[in-house]
Amino acid sequence: MAGALYLLGGLGILKVLKGDPKIIGDQIPVDFASNAIIVAGARYANSPQLTVIHCATSANNPVSWGYSTDVVCSYWKNFPPQKRVGECSFHLQKNEKFLKVMIVL
Repeated sequence: MAGALYLLGGLGILKVLKGDPKIIGDQIPVDFASNAIIVAGARYANSPQLTVIHCATSANNPVSWGYSTDVVCSYWKNFPPQKRVGECSFHLQKNEKFLKVMIVL
């Protein structure tokens, strides 16, 4: 889900979204999650028990949503897409009143 938001931010379409930039987001590349599913499926395919496997990163490598958006905007500013609408200035806002004002502006 975050990839679509980062793309919209990079194209200059999405400027603000409700969210707390201090919260840790459990962001994991899709290929890591896919590999974990394949390996877990092969490992426990013949097991008579139900086994629950978790694939997460926040305990070992915590990254806040605010840091993620800063890194993504920095990338888009260094490598702007040709078909962008505007500059990447994507922000998370947890205050509902400020969010409404930012949406209007």
